[in-house]
Amino acid sequence: MAKKKKQPVEEGIAAWMATYGDMVTLLMTFFILIVSFSTTELIKFRKAMGSLRGSMGVLLEQDGSSIIAKQNQSTMPNMQSQVMMKSMEDIERYVFEMQIENGVGIEMREGGLTIRLNSALLFMSGDTEIKPIVYPILDHLAMMVIMLNCKVRVEGHTDSLPIRTARFNSNWELAWHRAFSVVKYFVDVRNLSPLMFSTNSLGEFRPLLPNTSVENRAKNRRVEILLDFDDIRLPR
Repeated sequence: MAKKKKQPVEEGIAAWMATYGDMVTLLMTFFILIVSFSTTELIKFRKAMGSLRGSMGVLLEQDGSSIIAKQNQSTMPNMQSQVMMKSMEDIERYVFEMQIENGVGIEMREGGLTIRLNSALLFMSGDTEIKPIVYPILDHLAMMVIMLNCKVRVEGHTDSLPIRTARFNSNWELAWHRAFSVVKYFVDVRNLSPLMFSTNSLGEFRPLLPNTSVENRAKNRRVEILLDFDDIRLPR
């Protein structure tokens, strides 16, 4: 009986396996790209959060996470702490979306929180009318004040260059009217009680930096909103 001839074995792999392998490789490349893009955005976001510790002295962790909750969670009721965290996150998000990081500062201090708003962001030069771009920040702060039920001080600051116009005879007068404009927004627009607020003008007498350069003087022109946690009145 004659032996059957062996069929020759084809070298290489089947055509469908090559196609399947190409498809898997493309899918892998696609998912790697997605992950890399999301990681890049996260890194950019955290770097941006970290940049808030710039000229206005925002206190944030190196990786961009806020330290506000860590410092205050144990000193106020949980609901109020969560409200403050949410408001600060909303403000930070809005600041970065609008790319106005250089005009806003957030600083924890003993017994409270200070929000610094640069005058160039708040007002036109020599004016006291608040720019609409700041409304969302003030709205978030108003919600925080309502939930915390705390006292608020609003202080106006200027640089050391003398001013004398038809409306204002001095920096001290301009700074007071600018601080009052912020309080007026909280009271007239957000319907907060006037009894929660006090207004003060420090003019050029409490600068953040020496008034020795254009950049320093620009940073010294500001309005500070100070929330006093020592005055929080807890609900009965």
